[in-house]
Amino acid sequence: MKKIIVIAAVLGLVLASFTPSSAHQRTDRNWAAVQVPIVVDGDLGDWDNVPSIFWVTQDDLIEVVTGTQGDPDPGNLAERIIVGWSPVTNFVYVMEERFDDLWYGTLDDTNDKLELVLDANHSGGQFQGVESIDLDPERWAGAEAQDWQQSLNNADNNLWLWGGGVWASVEPYAGIRWNVDPLSGKLVHHLRRPAGQFDRSRRSRPDYP
Repeated sequence: MKKIIVIAAVLGLVLASFTPSSAHQRTDRNWAAVQVPIVVDGDLGDWDNVPSIFWVTQDDLIEVVTGTQGDPDPGNLAERIIVGWSPVTNFVYVMEERFDDLWYGTLDDTNDKLELVLDANHSGGQFQGVESIDLDPERWAGAEAQDWQQSLNNADNNLWLWGGGVWASVEPYAGIRWNVDPLSGKLVHHLRRPAGQFDRSRRSRPDYP
């Protein structure tokens, strides 16, 4: 069954560019975070006035298995991603609209998921368990970069976060909602993440020592 996936995400980081290269920061192209008012409801109408120059599409992505780029088959996988930022809320909003000819969201042990890694200071790591002389691995996990994941077969609307700072994946600091229309194959994600905890994120909550 053909499908369209629509993802609306709100994240607390003023994002200047995507950095998928091994050096962590692409020098050939940056994508701006457009300043647009966004309501996180899965309705793409808020993004209709964003020019296509600000879109990230399948043509910009790198195939992670082979490391190749270019000439993707849109009949197999097609998507557009737009990043926005509101100076009023200081939140980053990420919208992804994806078409995939195969959907494995109802099966176990699949990688059909939304996964977003943010690294505010371009540290290049420590979003999983990394040992330190001074701190235990749980304290370091997620300290420099954060990795949020949400599987399509997750019936409980849970947001999964690498690291010991579990507060960053629950209300009121973060939240996710999604629903599926099995007839149209449409999936809507809502992801919320507050600002200020991307660089040296602490295991304890920000309002605690």
